[in-house]
Order: sequence, then structure tokens, then C-alpha cells
Amino acid sequence: MSLWMIHAHMQAPRVRAITQAIRSAIVPVLVAILFVFMSLPARGQVSVLTQNADTQRDAVYSNETKLTPTSTIHKLFTMSVDDPVMGQALILGGVNVSGFPTNILLVATSQNHNAGATSAWAFDADTGRQLWKLSLGTNAPFNTATPVLDPNLGPHGALFVVTKDSGTNTNRLHAIDALAGSELPGSPITISPSFNGVGFNSGQENARAALLDINGTIYVAFCHMTDSGTYHGWLIGYKYTNGSGFSQNGVWCDTCANGGNQGGLWGGGDGTVYDGTNIFVETGNGSIGNGNFGMSIVQLSPSALGTVTSSFLPPNAQTHSNSDQDLNGGGMVIMPGTGGKIFQGPTKYGSMYLVNDANLSAGAINTFSANSTIGHSPIAWNSGSAQYAYIWASGSAIQQYCYSGGSLGGGACHSSSFTSGGTLAISSTPTGGNAILWAFGGSELHAMNPANVSAPDYWNSNMSAGDATGAGGAYQYLAIANGKVYVPAGNTIIAYGSVNTCSTVPTAPSGLGATAISSNQVNLSWTASSTSCTGGVVYNVF
Repeated sequence: MSLWMIHAHMQAPRVRAITQAIRSAIVPVLVAILFVFMSLPARGQVSVLTQNADTQRDAVYSNETKLTPTSTIHKLFTMSVDDPVMGQALILGGVNVSGFPTNILLVATSQNHNAGATSAWAFDADTGRQLWKLSLGTNAPFNTATPVLDPNLGPHGALFVVTKDSGTNTNRLHAIDALAGSELPGSPITISPSFNGVGFNSGQENARAALLDINGTIYVAFCHMTDSGTYHGWLIGYKYTNGSGFSQNGVWCDTCANGGNQGGLWGGGDGTVYDGTNIFVETGNGSIGNGNFGMSIVQLSPSALGTVTSSFLPPNAQTHSNSDQDLNGGGMVIMPGTGGKIFQGPTKYGSMYLVNDANLSAGAINTFSANSTIGHSPIAWNSGSAQYAYIWASGSAIQQYCYSGGSLGGGACHSSSFTSGGTLAISSTPTGGNAILWAFGGSELHAMNPANVSAPDYWNSNMSAGDATGAGGAYQYLAIANGKVYVPAGNTIIAYGSVNTCSTVPTAPSGLGATAISSNQVNLSWTASSTSCTGGVVYNVF
């Protein structure tokens, strides 16, 4: 017997009416509808709302029930856009599109080193069909911050995108209706804060780090990508309220004290980190001391954003700063299952650090050496019995670090057999089963054993000619949802996934029963379909 619980998301009077109808005449209709939709493609309802899966930026997509180490993986379809993807694709699961629950894939586009078209796009995440496109003008170079998605704002969920107009150098934050593809009321807002008497110079600021959403406040970080003139690192919060739009909700500048300069917030394109209580940012070369926080990992509180509560300054920071060797070239991740340890990716001078988010000023727990590189985000995974961190720097093998006794030891515990450099992500079930490390770099997608990256691939895209990828771009990341891995490659997003086969046609389910549990819940039960399909049968109840 299969059981499905439906929770109605509507106003109470309509819930009561539907509940009463289900108790009587509508049950036969539901049976017919269920049988009809058994023949349609299965659609999950998992969402991807932010860069690298969550605000800890661990890149663990832990609601994946379809992809397994033994899955038959192939390229499914390709979506074309006008310019490279800003960061990664986001997914809004189970949206009503023309009467059908649909998983919507949302991206924004922008060139990296040149001005070019910037647009927001929406596709059916399960077929690749374009749903809408919204032109956002021409973006200035070095403005490639991954957007963020809030399912609770706007009538259908809101996509937040930051742009910088190449003609006016005006930075703006947009709130876009995820279903309609139009600006929401009060959008966009022009970004123009001040801090300690210093005004935001829009022409000198670029958004590189992925956006952060905390309860409807969207945090945008800024830097200057050519290190010229006077600029600062900024973190600015804008609260979006349905119907009225944006209002500023906190601002911090890392080098706006006592004539400070520089200190951009960019983290190799990785997202601003939030552990559920505090925000953590990393800063680049710039003024240090006397109220300034260049070359530091900094802890901030969302309720008092302008006040630094703790910070980490690495050894020889001033020397590295003088040589434009940023601390924050490779992003950082809070390692799950470690009590809040932060693993920081490659700096421009080749060091990586493990620090304690509860005591940044205590200094580094571990210091490691990596290729002097930028733009490669570290990720981390808790298997349930062990904790790991990973990095894949340019020209290097994937480095896996094993956590034990409060530290990551003296160096990598495993390395991949291949080199290149690229982006990493992990998929698993909610209980940690069927875990796969996905690695995209060197025009190849690998599915690997996350417990030992030196083991042979489970699968890779070079095993079949039709599965080959294109080359990935800078500051781009994988997204995983509903049995698919979404790979940004050039002006495309390629969807990979498992291919299920059936040796016989599944039988129709039977004996549907409906039981009203409360005014907003109905339980459905039925005799399950018998099937000989790999992957089984997924029921879609509409």
C-alpha cells in the first residue's frame, strides 16, 4: 500500500470545500487523474535556492533520491542562453505552470572580463523548454554574482539579481517574479549606501560574491576587480517586502575607517557564508588595523551588521597585501559535523586555512599549501561517520582532507588520479546514502566516490561520445536537483541525469482512498503499481 499526504496551501474556506468534496463525489475523479498522470514524466519538487546548495556553502545537495553510484548517466538536454551563466542555476520546485507542477530552472547571465548582455532566464528544469527571458541591459565587466531565490516572496517566488549598467556604472538589485519573468513592485533599487561618512562609489564597485538571503534580507557584497583608485569592500543588506519593495537593512564597509582603502569582498565568486547566527566574509588586499579589516576573515551579526564581532588575520598579512596577494581568492565553507570549522580555499599566495568560527581570533587550526590560484570554491561533506573537505585548484588533482580530532591533519588524505581544476558538488539522499562527488573541469564531468577521490570514477562524460561537455567558465558552479546535474558550459547549461528503462509497462495503481485528517490535510492511499523499471515508479498527485 502506498500513502501520500496532501497539505493544502490555500485559504481555509477553500480548504474546507475541497476536503468535503474529496469525502464524496470527487474521489472517482481523483482516481482517473492519478491514472492519467502515471503516464507522464515524473517531476520532483526539490528546490535549489542559493549558490553551493546552502548558506554554509558546502555544496551538498542532500535531497537527491534518484542519482546513485550505479545509475546509468547520460546527457539529457542542453539549454542555450545569451552569455555565460552567473555562477550557477537555481531551481524552484513544484510551481504551477498551466495547471501542472513544474520545476523551474532560473539563471542570470553576464560576461566575465567584458561588458555584455545580462538577462534573467527561466526553463522547465525537466525538459529544457524556455519559459521566459527578461533583458536586464548591458552588464559592466567583473559583475558575476550568483543570484539567490526566495520562494516566499512575490506571488510565485522571487529571483534576486544584481547588475551594473555598463554605461552609467549604476549598481542595482532586482527582484524578479520567478514564474512571470517580470520585475516585482519596487524593483530594481539603486545601491547607494554610506558607512562612517564614506559614500558608496558605484563606478568603483563590482559584485562578485554570490548573494545571501536571510529571512527576506538580500545581502550583496562588493569589491573592485582591477584594484585601481579608491574603493572598499562592502556588505549591504536590502529587505524586500511584498507590495512595497526594498529597504536598506544593514551596511558594513571593511576599510571605511580613518582613510582606509581597498579590501574587496569577492571570495573567488563563492557566496557570503551564514551559519544560522552569524555572517562570515573574507576580504582582499587593503588597509589593515586602525578600524580596517583588509586581508581578514570577519564575523558579523545580521542584527548589527556594522559591528565586527570577531576576525582572523593570517601571518604576514601586510606583506601579502602589499603584493596584491589576496586572502580571499578561493572562497570558504563551514564544514558540517565539525562544530563550526571554516575551511578556506586557496589564497593568491597559495595558503589555505582551517579556523574555528566560534573563535576566529585564536588563529588557524591548520595551514595548507595549494597552487596559487583563484576562483575554485572549497566544499565539505559529513558522511555521518567522517567529515571531509575538498578543493580542486587549477592544474592540480582534487585534494581531499580528512577531519579528525578537531583538525584536518597535515595534508590531503586522498588525491584524484587526474588534474585540471574545476567545480565540485556532492549529491546524496537525506540520510546520506548513495553519495556521489561530482567534479566538472577540463571539459569533463566526473561522478566519484566522495569517501576516497583516488578511487576509479563511478562514471564520467568521456565514457560515451554523446555525453561530452564543453569547457566551464570562471566562477561557475554545479547545481543538482530531482535526478539531474546542471552544468554551466559556455553559453549553455547542460543537464545530465539517470536514464531509467522498463522491461514491461507498469500496471495502473488501484483502490484509491481518501481520508480527511484535518481542514488542511488529506491522506490518499492506493495499491501500488507493479513494475520492472529501473528506479521504480514515482507517483505524481495533482
